Order: sequence, then C-alpha cells, then structure tokens
Amino acid sequence: EYLGEKTVKNAVKPVRAYRVILDPEKETSSLNEAARPKHRKLHEKIKVLTKERQAKPEEIDKASEGEQIEKRALHNISGSNLLQKHVLTYVGVIGFLFIINMLTWGGTIWFHWPVLGWGLLLYLRWINIAKKNGATHKDRAKIWMHKHLGLYLGVIGFLFIVNILTWGGTIWFHWPALGWGLLIFLHWIKIR
Repeated sequence: EYLGEKTVKNAVKPVRAYRVILDPEKETSSLNEAARPKHRKLHEKIKVLTKERQAKPEEIDKASEGEQIEKRALHNISGSNLLQKHVLTYVGVIGFLFIINMLTWGGTIWFHWPVLGWGLLLYLRWINIAKKNGATHKDRAKIWMHKHLGLYLGVIGFLFIVNILTWGGTIWFHWPALGWGLLIFLHWIKIR
C-alpha cells in the first residue's frame, strides 16, 4: 500500500513509502481517500487470483468439456505455429552454416553436426505436438505409444547417422536400438 512521500534522516529529497498488507480486510488504511481508488482495483485483482489458485480440484474438474476442448485446440494451434517458425529458422541458419562451411573449406565438412542435432530437436518437438481432443484414457495411452515410437525412430536414426559419420569399423547403434525397441514392444503388448 502506498503511504505517500516521507522525509527521512540524511536524505535531501523525500522518499516514497509503502507498507505490506498481509490481510487487506482486517487492516485499516492510512492512505488518503483520494488515492484509494487507484489501488483498490489492484487489490481486487489480487483477491480474485488468490481465490482461483485456491480452487479445489473438484471445482477445476467441473470446467465445461467445451472449454477444455477449446483450450487443447488453441494449444495445438499455437504449438504448430511455433514449430513452423522453428523450422524456418532451422532452414535459414543451416543454409547459412553450409555457406560458411563451403567458403572456409579446409577439407572438412562440419555443418552436418548442427543439422543432425537441431534436426533431432525439431523432430522431437514435432512428435510432442499431438491432437488429444476428446481422448479417453486408452486413446491417450495409444497417443503416448505413437509418440514414444516416433521418438525411438528419430533417436535411433540419429544414432545410425552418427555411427556412419564417425565410422571406426564398429557398428554400435544397434545396441540402444535393441534395448529400447524391446521396451517399446513390451509397452505395446501391455496397452493392446
């Protein structure tokens, strides 16, 4: 709460003074009545936000199904737009790195490493954007399974490319592919 300007010792100009009100309903204000309307709106907003945060889980679950579907749809649209912007940035930056790599050629191609790393991250983001509108528990389990399978294919493909590009005569990418693939298979059996 703003108390106005007060003069303090060892200061030439007056300083603005405030006080913290822990319970605005019990406190009596020393604020003059002319300044009160400016701060009342802020106090009301804080009260409303506090009440919303203290809502019981049962009250939150009672939100209309239409509102929930609308929120999910808006989330999916914003996620898709953001992914589009990321892809355009990716293409621009990777093209720029390719040009730099070709202009500073020293016998080594290096631009493929950011292509792989950033490309994998974009792929994972794409996998994460799934339509869940009106999905039941079993449908959500299937969506999760498809996301996990997509993640598996993306990461194993990435490891395969890294294995080939850093060839030392040893194939090693198949070990994580087999282990992770077995776990995905067991999960698929469970949700069938």
